Amino acid sequence: DEIASGTAGDGVNWVLDTDGTLTISGEGEIVVDWYAPPWESYINDIYVVDIQEGITNIPATAFCYAENLVSVNVPASVTNMSENDVSPFWNCFALQEINVHKDNVAYVSVDGVVFNADMSVLCYYPPNKADSTYTIPSSVTTLATNSFNYTKNINSLTLPDTVTTLSNECFGHAKIKSIILNNNITVIPSSCFSYSSLESIVIPDSVTSIGWNAFAYCSSLTSIVIPDSVTTIDYAAFSNCLSLTNIMF
Repeated sequence: DEIASGTAGDGVNWVLDTDGTLTISGEGEIVVDWYAPPWESYINDIYVVDIQEGITNIPATAFCYAENLVSVNVPASVTNMSENDVSPFWNCFALQEINVHKDNVAYVSVDGVVFNADMSVLCYYPPNKADSTYTIPSSVTTLATNSFNYTKNINSLTLPDTVTTLSNECFGHAKIKSIILNNNITVIPSSCFSYSSLESIVIPDSVTSIGWNAFAYCSSLTSIVIPDSVTTIDYAAFSNCLSLTNIMF
């Protein structure tokens, strides 16, 4: 039943079965080349990733472009999933859930969404999770890089007052049409909403800076309100927003 197998670092082995399950086992860190993991030739045959106890990390780009990947199991031993770097699951468009073992001390998953241990950082929301609405827990203060990247089914989102930090590309390519930002956010970072489906947005009075490419290629964005608190709008912040007809200061 094995399609392929190999190694991914010292003491780390992988096997891809005919049912589409990629099992990674052994002890220590998974090691992959940037955007070229050892299972790259079979990336579209992967539907489930089952990481076994003993593996300590999931490196950036490990499963990027696994377009048929639906589910990931993360053991208690994993302590790093690159939440402040490029996501291991970037461009996994079909991904519906990431399940973290209950004994993991670094991460927790709630309904398939991954957080750090104390749930102050929302690390990753699976792009193809079926829910059309989502409530961010009030414990969250930070949305990590790529956290809502390519989200398909959420139409609107309200950020609780506890969220103070957005990260680069956290809503990049997301299908979210409307979002309400709270008054504790001071920076809209680089590429924060780039290529998203935003139609309009009101930036709260707390924001002082809009980063590079922050709203670039938001092709449905028709209007935006910028408060007088904003003192910096970086290069190409609204590049290629071809439907934008109204900017109000």
